[in-house]
Amino acid sequence: MMRMLIIMALAIIIAGCQADCEKAKEQIDDGIAALNYCSEDSDCIVAMFGCPFGCESYINKDADQSAVKAAIAKYESRCSACEYRCIEPLPPVCYQGRCVASSVSKATSAQKTEEIQVTAIVKECPVCDDNNACTRETCGKETDYTCYYEIIKPCCGDNVCDKAEYGNCEDCPSCETAEKCSEAHFDYDKQACVITKESGCCGNGACEIGESCTSCKDDCTCREGSTLDKYPGFLGKSPYVVVGDEAKGTDVFTASNLANALLVSNIKVDTKLASQVGKVSEHDMIILGRPCENKLLAEFLKQSKCEGFLEPGRAVVKLVVKDGNEYVLLAGYSADDTAKASELLKKKGLTGTEVMIDTSGSTAKVIN
Repeated sequence: MMRMLIIMALAIIIAGCQADCEKAKEQIDDGIAALNYCSEDSDCIVAMFGCPFGCESYINKDADQSAVKAAIAKYESRCSACEYRCIEPLPPVCYQGRCVASSVSKATSAQKTEEIQVTAIVKECPVCDDNNACTRETCGKETDYTCYYEIIKPCCGDNVCDKAEYGNCEDCPSCETAEKCSEAHFDYDKQACVITKESGCCGNGACEIGESCTSCKDDCTCREGSTLDKYPGFLGKSPYVVVGDEAKGTDVFTASNLANALLVSNIKVDTKLASQVGKVSEHDMIILGRPCENKLLAEFLKQSKCEGFLEPGRAVVKLVVKDGNEYVLLAGYSADDTAKASELLKKKGLTGTEVMIDTSGSTAKVIN
């Protein structure tokens, strides 16, 4: 009877020990799993923790193994040994953030080992299609199996109107205008339709060269006594002589000469840069130079370029009546041409409201 009780007690103790060993193994397995992380293959090493913990364990090379090794030593001192041996481990690789074997091995009995080779882990491209017809997807070994997207330009459907698309793609609006002397076109920088006034067109709001109050009443205003032969009598109080901010020194000298001549006629005058002029309608003005150098002259003539504006050796003097003021526009192909034309203006030898002047010779002469 006593022997039976002893056997039963030993059985209970053994069962308790087995339960403790199983729990300890689970904890050690969890600890080993916590050491397994990586971002590239070089992060991974093989740790031989031994049976029964999967023989070779693939972990991060920088992971702290001390706690796991201490737990294994305690386990081996209390629990039964393994019945199979470990084989030589396979090289590790990093796959989806975990260190794994580059192939799989299977060990059988302590006397016999059978190795089963399987396909090595191969990186694959994810689905890269972004459902965007205006991008080109690339993925492969050259991109380390990462999706790269190249923007296709031009591409109809990207809500950007490119020059090659105008008229044949919904990205571009139709630009039209019914305004007289106006032209509608698409501005690719602003990505919008813009309306511009045509130069040389009666009705564009500018009394341009070649237009007068008789030929274009829409743009040019006639006023009795406002003709060039009445210069400078039609100029009001404190007129301005205006040169461009980009004017040559010759233009500045011409402006100074005109201002001095007006002072002799008892007309007080100020010389200004175009950028210094406030509201145009507040003063009569003499505006001189070239439209590409004087923005105020460009505004009156609807011409911002110097190329093709006048022929070489030519200048023009034009009187414009606008908003109740008189504006004398004095422009030449070059600064020297402007200076020569100003001499004719000072001599009061001009008539009408517009005069074209030949400045190719040593002295200027009226053409029309």
